[in-house]
Amino acid sequence: MSETSKKRLLEFAAQRLGRAELAARLKVTEGTLANWMDGSADMTNSKALALADLVQQLNREAHK
Repeated sequence: MSETSKKRLLEFAAQRLGRAELAARLKVTEGTLANWMDGSADMTNSKALALADLVQQLNREAHK
């Protein structure tokens, strides 16, 4: 997954949940989340997959 795609997914999820809740659901600190969002740190593949799953869940909930 490209870094641009990861950032888009992070922004989408942060808009829906807020940064604190998103960090909690991904089991990372808000600082780590901020670093991913501003591009100063790379997200691991396992966290990117967890993020993709979370975004899919958010989309399903939105379309109920």
